[in-house]
Order: sequence, then structure tokens, then C-alpha cells
Amino acid sequence: MLRIIAWIAGILGGILLLLLVLLLLLLLVLLILLLPRVRVEVDKIPAHPLRLVLGYGIVRIPILPRPKKGKEPREKPEPPPKKAEKPKEKKKPPFSLKGGDIGDAICLALDLLLDLKDRLVIHRLRVKVLIAAGDAAKTGILLGRSAAMTGMILPILEQNFVISDFAIDVDGDFQAEEPATRAAVGVTVSLRPIHLPLLLLKYARRIFALVRALLSGRKKAEGPVTDGENPVNDTKKENVT
Repeated sequence: MLRIIAWIAGILGGILLLLLVLLLLLLLVLLILLLPRVRVEVDKIPAHPLRLVLGYGIVRIPILPRPKKGKEPREKPEPPPKKAEKPKEKKKPPFSLKGGDIGDAICLALDLLLDLKDRLVIHRLRVKVLIAAGDAAKTGILLGRSAAMTGMILPILEQNFVISDFAIDVDGDFQAEEPATRAAVGVTVSLRPIHLPLLLLKYARRIFALVRALLSGRKKAEGPVTDGENPVNDTKKENVT
């Protein structure tokens, strides 16, 4: 008799445990479906700092530009006597990409977009670029490459996303005498946060490879360490006899 009661209690306990697991799974699914989206707004206008705003639900958090802390003006000390000014060194690009790396970056971006076509919502995408290379021939070459890249990306965006505010305009300034390419970008996207870690894990190897290419390109762009005009060598110079 006790054995029968134990069997019945075990069966009822198993049924209750199964119902509890199903209830938790149902709550998890509802939480995923009702979870607010993370919203990212990025704006960059020439001669203006980058604007970055993160949102979650009704909350909006401005990240960039950082607000300046107000400080009371203080009396400026007398400037020290000026020293002989050293010739200014040309600023080196922070990153450098080869042609193959640029292709890998574009392919990675397209794969990410295709993977997110049912999860990512693009509310706004506005890009306006004016290319000026300082030479009409170079400007034409860069404009042709940009047009080819745009022609490859636009069909993918139009087929997989419904963008309410969408405009991409690339033009060239063939009369400019100096390089002065200007770009204005405005992007607003939203995504549920649960999808982001899974996507990063899936493409982690390709993302790290691209980051390594960026860092290695930066080191090559910096060049050897120099002392004045001559490179610093560990070996001593031999005396000329």
C-alpha cells in the first residue's frame, strides 16, 4: 500500500515539475517578446562632435558628446617665455586597412545584417558624402568605387529591411584643389538585447580577425621609432678611419 502511495506521489510530483518547467519556459518566451528594445542613435555632421544616444524603453541616455562640467573662471598665470617651436609632425591615421581587409569588413557587415533581418529594426539611415581628393582623376576613381559599394549594399537593405527614413547620397567635388571629403551620417536602430550576445559569439572569430588587422595596420602606419631625422638603431656606428 505504501509503495502504491509513493508511486502516485512520484507521478504527481513529476507532473507538477513538468508543469512548472513549461510555465517557466512560457514566461521566458513572453519576457523575450515583451522585452523593450535597445535603441541606438548615431549622428555625425561635419564640424560637429559625434552624437551617440542609447535608449532602453522610454529611457534615453546621451553618451556622446560628454557634457562639460562648469568651472569657475580662474586668473590665468603669466605664460612662460616661448621656446623655439619644433616642426609639427604630420598626424598619422589611427587605423589602416588594406583592400582585402576592407572587403572582409564589408562582407562581415552584410552577414550581420542578413542574420539580423528579422530582429534588427532600422528606423533611420541617412548618409551624405561629398568626395574631394584634390585631383579630378582621383576624385572620379574614389567616386566610382563608392558608387560600386553603394550599389552592392543598397539592394540588400531594400530587400531585407523596411526603413522609414532612408537616403544615401554620394557625390564628388571635382573642382576642389585640396583633399576635403565630408560626410554626414545619421543612423537609428533598435534590437532586443537577448539577440546581441548570441550574434557576437557566432561572429567572434571574424570580428577579432578584423580588429587584429586594424591594430596591425595602425602599427605599420606609425613606422619605426626615430630620433630626429635618423632612425634609432641598437647597433653602434663604426668609426670611420
